[in-house]
Amino acid sequence: EGDAALQTARAEQKVMKCLIARCHESKAVFAHAIPVKGDDEDHYVADLIATDVAFMGHIKLIIKTDNEPALRKLAAVSLERIRCHIGQEDSTVEKISSEQSAPYESASNGGTECGIRAVRGLFRTIKRCTEKRIGREVPATHPLSAWLLEHVCLILNAMTVGEDGKTAWKRLRGRDFGQRLIGFLECVFYKQPPKGPQHDSQGNMAPRMYPGVFLGYHHTSNTYRVATADGNVIKVRSVLRRPMADRWCAESIKSITATPWSLRAVSAPEVIELGPSVEKPVGVKDDTVPLPRRLKITAKILEAFGTTDGCAQCTHVRAFRETKPGLQHTEICRKRIVDAMAATDVGARNLERYEDRVDRALASRIESADKQREDDEVADQRFRESVRLPPHPSERAQVSEASAPANEERVERDLFGPESEDEAM
Repeated sequence: EGDAALQTARAEQKVMKCLIARCHESKAVFAHAIPVKGDDEDHYVADLIATDVAFMGHIKLIIKTDNEPALRKLAAVSLERIRCHIGQEDSTVEKISSEQSAPYESASNGGTECGIRAVRGLFRTIKRCTEKRIGREVPATHPLSAWLLEHVCLILNAMTVGEDGKTAWKRLRGRDFGQRLIGFLECVFYKQPPKGPQHDSQGNMAPRMYPGVFLGYHHTSNTYRVATADGNVIKVRSVLRRPMADRWCAESIKSITATPWSLRAVSAPEVIELGPSVEKPVGVKDDTVPLPRRLKITAKILEAFGTTDGCAQCTHVRAFRETKPGLQHTEICRKRIVDAMAATDVGARNLERYEDRVDRALASRIESADKQREDDEVADQRFRESVRLPPHPSERAQVSEASAPANEERVERDLFGPESEDEAM
């Protein structure tokens, strides 16, 4: 029942994929909402781990995960990407290794489980408080939940005091958290930077403060993350809070569609009309018959016969429900799908039609090649008949020597006259 309930919740978009990491020495916790479970083709999740490691500033560390295959693969890719930076001037890591917990023993990774419990509790508290303030429910798959998860972790690291009287932030950075504490989704005024392209974008008579919605902090640059009126998320250094009655408004957050992995608002495609018609260039007609294409694995085929583990294209389809251009299915994946299609009546008919198309294309290509070869031979024959090249000098000398005795015999006949009839007899 647990697995079935989980699948039902995922289908109803009630479950959010999260990645949580905890430093056992500083007690700092990091949590991120991720688009896929495990590693992706762009290594976005692995780069998140590398960024957290760089923020902690440890010289030597061990990455420990449980025995789930997706997490073990993610840890391996993260180690590889972190090791690529070891030895560079800006890298502080000198040694890194991996470790797995005992199978079916959550207590062997108890430090991380404590961090998960703390994140879950504070996330639930702030989420319920925010929903009462705005008067609307925030779904688990909404972009705001992804921002809230990172905000919760920073609050835990900056405000939770340990037995030594220090917070995790102070243990890592050497100082207390110095930014102003602001409520999640609070309406604020943010100030444009004094320099750069965003300064005085509307002229020197435009307002200096603009309305926005607070989404959290950027822990590496000591700035605030603010959603602007057009839905984009920017980093600002100075914000101004509003009166308590104007701090939360449900209408101001409806336009927020940006996520931590995509800071730009997702807008509808604009319709742009084409210009006036132009004359088409007259090109050389290519009569070559194209090669037959391989069997196209569509989304309908994947839904009927499933995806293949280890295939990059199948992994992308499972994560984003669409294919990635330029990414091919592996040969193992194609063979499995073709075998599965051949075992069904509908799939066998589709394969038979595909093979017929391939046979027709190959026959047409062979026929076109034969016709082209015959045309070339006829053209060569016509060219040889129309153009007669002069004989080689050596050939002219042989012709002259062969014709010399005949000329001498003709001269003798002219000198002595024609032979008599008796001599001829």
